[in-house]
Amino acid sequence: MRAAAGGSRRPRARRWLALGALATLGACATRNELQLDPGSARKLEPLESFAARLPRPLTAGAPGAVVVSRSDALAGGVLEPGKVPFFWRRTSQLSAPPLLARELVVYGEGRWLQALDARSGEPLWTVQRQGARLHALADDGQLSALALESERADRHWLLVIDRAGRERLRVQLPNELGTPALLPSLLLVPWGGRFVSTIDLGSGAELARAGVEPGVQHALWSGSELWLAGPPWLHLTGSNEAGTPPGHSRGLPSRPLPGQVELGSAALAPHLGADTSRLFAVPPAAEAEPATSYLVVQGRAALSFESSRGTLLWVRSSASPILGAAARPESFALCEANGVLQVLAAGSARPLEQLQLSAPPGEQSSGAPERRNEPWSHCALAAGSGWPPAPPASAREVAPEELVEQLARVLARSEPDLANLQRFLSRELAARPEPEATRVLIALASRQSADPILQAEAEDLLATRRNGVDFMLQALERAGPAHDPVARAPLGALADALAALEEKRAAPLLAAQLNQLGHTAAAVERVARALEVLASESEYDALRVFFSVWRTSADGPELVAAVQSVGRTLLRIGAAPGRRLVQLAARDPLTVPEVRAELERELSRD
Repeated sequence: MRAAAGGSRRPRARRWLALGALATLGACATRNELQLDPGSARKLEPLESFAARLPRPLTAGAPGAVVVSRSDALAGGVLEPGKVPFFWRRTSQLSAPPLLARELVVYGEGRWLQALDARSGEPLWTVQRQGARLHALADDGQLSALALESERADRHWLLVIDRAGRERLRVQLPNELGTPALLPSLLLVPWGGRFVSTIDLGSGAELARAGVEPGVQHALWSGSELWLAGPPWLHLTGSNEAGTPPGHSRGLPSRPLPGQVELGSAALAPHLGADTSRLFAVPPAAEAEPATSYLVVQGRAALSFESSRGTLLWVRSSASPILGAAARPESFALCEANGVLQVLAAGSARPLEQLQLSAPPGEQSSGAPERRNEPWSHCALAAGSGWPPAPPASAREVAPEELVEQLARVLARSEPDLANLQRFLSRELAARPEPEATRVLIALASRQSADPILQAEAEDLLATRRNGVDFMLQALERAGPAHDPVARAPLGALADALAALEEKRAAPLLAAQLNQLGHTAAAVERVARALEVLASESEYDALRVFFSVWRTSADGPELVAAVQSVGRTLLRIGAAPGRRLVQLAARDPLTVPEVRAELERELSRD
């Protein structure tokens, strides 16, 4: 293990003995204890007046930082603009993944919570876990606030620890506890999903309490601004240079997002399911501020949305799961399971920087051999002053890759963990105005190995397309007998779309498909219905063959409806021969009764 800058190496046993003594001291040296009670008679203040009395400035800008972990090791470092990052690495038997706040890392090791300096990886203090799970963390460089809950989530409490490992304050809560914030001489605690309190760090007394919108649970920094996070975000206080008043609310456009969406932050524990998305965003400081974007991460994919309208800007997939992310107004950083840090332009996904979390040879910790090829399982990544870097002006002027091509690349992957995200992206694709979106939907609906739900949804979306006609016709031509008789285009969806477009060029291609085997009865019915609109006398022979074969053998409601449609079309385009054919079928007792009844009704109208 590498020592802190300017420090010396100490024997491992002596270090842990000293840290254990500090933990014991901290456990029995509680200075203050407070019980927050939602049913108390304390008067709730308006959020505006509550926020106006918070001290300013609240905090200096912190550097960016990152920490990754797996069961036997963790690594991390501080990221500052213009400086070559140094990444430390140490072996450890982790019992809980690390959280990150400013330059502090806290993780579980056996029955202890261990704190490290994020810059050097050196131990700072340990405290007993007491069977608790650490789910949020705050730090101001001198004190650390740990939000804890029992394994059954029936007890919640908060500890304030100093750099010597001493417990300075303990706050007991009857229900859920959000991410706290440390201010000068104050602790700010969101709790119960609808309250926020300030607590004096010296006396341990609750000074003020305000009510907030239900569901606001986290106090988060954006530079030197403090917000109750969201979205919507509720502005507390800060530099106020942009004129944002205390208590002001900022939100994001109301629009669908993939899966269940959770707020993403370096200070929050990553207990998320495979279909849960994490949202990373910078609260907008002023209404007049230029439009920015926000990031949504699910599994191996990252999506960026424009903040004022919610328009999808780009989508990017990775070969390695994305464990964490950080957002700044013009750039995003992604932390992948292979230990790579990717920095991308927020508006275009253009690569700006790439870093590898690896320590120099000879700097590994003692202990178990390093398993270099095993991926990391958790990552906490925090944006800082000037990091991730903003794209240069030249990069902003270059047009990004077309969004449709990005969507096509993600939709073409056959991976079970992408299924729900691909369904979301197929709907985004169908809303695109580019004709090329039709081509991608056809490929998705035609892919035999696709998720059947995704394939069915792609067909439904394709039926709603009203451009990309040339791609539709090409798909029908490739599925025709002159090309690959085995190929099966999404026939029913193409028929619906082409009929709505009144595209007469599709008539011979659709008519030829009627007499090919292998189509579902539902697809045949949709083709027959489309030909009622599109067919001309040129399609008479193909329709005559279909009608003659199926008028006596249609054995299901879809095929019956298809024969009825073709009969009506023959009356329209077939002139005298077509009318005689339909009259014969109406008199023939072998004709399916439902077909005979419909033909008789049509003939009686003339």
